[in-house]
Amino acid sequence: MNSTYCKFAFNGIHWDSNGRTAPCCTFRGPDDPRNLSASEYWNSEWLADVRTKMLADQPVAGCNRCYEEERMSGSSMRNTDKADVENPVLSRMHITYSNLCNKTCNICRPYRSHLIGREYQKIIKSDPDNVWMKDKIVQQPYTEKTLGTIKFKGLGDEQLQDIASHINNIEQLYVDGGEVFMDKEYFVKILDIIKQANRQQHILLKITTNGSFTQEDLKLLEDHRVKFMMSADGIHELYELVRSPHDWNWFADKMQMLEQYPQHDVQIETVMHCFNVHQLPDLVEYWKYPVSLTMLFHQEYLGAHICPDYVLEESANKLEALGRKNNAQYLRSCIRKDVQKDKVLFHEFIKTMEPVKKLNYQSYIPWSFDLVK
Repeated sequence: MNSTYCKFAFNGIHWDSNGRTAPCCTFRGPDDPRNLSASEYWNSEWLADVRTKMLADQPVAGCNRCYEEERMSGSSMRNTDKADVENPVLSRMHITYSNLCNKTCNICRPYRSHLIGREYQKIIKSDPDNVWMKDKIVQQPYTEKTLGTIKFKGLGDEQLQDIASHINNIEQLYVDGGEVFMDKEYFVKILDIIKQANRQQHILLKITTNGSFTQEDLKLLEDHRVKFMMSADGIHELYELVRSPHDWNWFADKMQMLEQYPQHDVQIETVMHCFNVHQLPDLVEYWKYPVSLTMLFHQEYLGAHICPDYVLEESANKLEALGRKNNAQYLRSCIRKDVQKDKVLFHEFIKTMEPVKKLNYQSYIPWSFDLVK
């Protein structure tokens, strides 16, 4: 396998809630197709061009995030397993079907949480010249578009028909949002399609969730093969800062509820950023489940490099001792990375969001924000 090949281009499709259709959820190219059916996408000239470049060991613009992750940490989401490149089969579907969410996490954006869209609207209304917000709209133009819509869905009846038509070949179906369990109409329909095809034990259903399920929701999934990808960027007191507005007790109760269904797999999904770098080793040790630590993209003012060097070095050393060499390598790549603009925007973010969230950010963090100069 070469340096640009990825299996996802030969076995998968991702529908984003903003209409983007691509091989995976991290793909971001300059000309990504939008609102295509699975068949249209699978037979498109666009996808054929992506595959041709990969097989010729040529860079693919939409894969830059994985290339960057590999440069900084030595690993990425890019899947280099073998695929049938002569006769590709659509066996992996990933659906981001809504931005409805009950959280306003610091590292998230309006197209993943409609509540963040509402926060942004209030900020713009009260402070139209807000430095942090004006830069965000320039750097992430889609932010302004989502502010006009606030709530939107990327999944409709056409996509459901596509799922049904390919269901016998599907081996993995990945759903996320928003928050999957906040917008269950289409989720229940997807479960019905799987059941009608008698594929509950043949399809691995991956669900990214912040834990907003009920006992009724878990009962619906009882007969399915499920892997819960639990989003948690902090433990104990830090949780309410990084995953507002809920506190640690709320999340611990949800995890306890999930333990009643031991037939399901569970993985903790954590994004590394400036608010949790100091806690990453403790977080890895705390969970009895596998923990995935991923880099933060598109919100550089909250990147790990904002932390003082001694915090990065200390956590890197501890992670390496825990066998997390790639994560340690990434944190060390952030040491002495001095991006003045990011530091300015970090302070502007704190100044803006503290009154919005009614939280004192510094009180949760052991290192002084005054060190970010």
